[in-house]
Formats: sequence, structure tokens, C-alpha cells
Amino acid sequence: MTRRAASGQQATLPAPTVADLLRGQGFTVQAEGEWGLSLAFEGEQYFLLPQAGDEVFYHLLRPGLWPLTTDEDHGAALYACDEVNRTAKLVKLHTADSEVWASVEGLYDTPAAFCAALPRWLAALQEGARAFSATMQGLSSLQAEP
Repeated sequence: MTRRAASGQQATLPAPTVADLLRGQGFTVQAEGEWGLSLAFEGEQYFLLPQAGDEVFYHLLRPGLWPLTTDEDHGAALYACDEVNRTAKLVKLHTADSEVWASVEGLYDTPAAFCAALPRWLAALQEGARAFSATMQGLSSLQAEP
């Protein structure tokens, strides 16, 4: 986008940032230091992690998907993560410390292209969370049977 400067020359306006575009889509976006940008969607907090030196790589993270309090929880979570990673589109689940986290990664030439794909990313993360929860609950009911 350009505009005519007072001298008659064309002045180039800066390209909108991802944060600008997300705000334009109605998201509340906050800078979170090493966590990049945070945004809320349907009651959950997501982080768009910074990728120094790789302007076309985007990584959206949803931490705290499921707490892991026992060794049994951790083992079941590894199984459930593997199941979801094998069957779900886009989303990857993994354990981090004492929680399960979900993420989506992709390459987009422009911030606008990424923002256009964001609704599908968020839907994939929500579906991955539902599938993980269902798998964990299924494992829990199997363990409860005599």
C-alpha cells in the first residue's frame, strides 16, 4: 500500500503485522515476551511463538491441555498423544513438565495468509483436545474395570 508524500513521491506504508491482523479479526492480542503473542479463543489461551530468523514459519501453542499428576497419568497421556497425533489433522500433542500441550505449525508467505488459516488451526486444536480427552477418559474407564 502506498500514499503520495507531500513532495509528490510515493511513500510505502509498513505492512500490517500479525498482531494488527489478529486485532482486525477481533482477537485481543498481547505481547508475552519469550512466549510471543497471546490470544484468547473460546475461553482458552493460545500463544503464537516467535520464530527469529524464519518469518514464514508460524507455531501456535495451547499449553495446559491436561494436567499430569501421577506416573499413570503420564503413561496414559503418552498413549493418548500418540493416538491423536496419528489420527488428527494438523495438531500435534506432547507432554511438557506436568501437562499436555497442543500445537499447530505451518509455513505461510505472509502474515495475512497465516491469519486466513488461523480459524482452521483453532478448530484443529479444539478437535485435538476433544479427541485427547475422549481417549484419556476411555483409558480411565478401562483401568476402573475389574
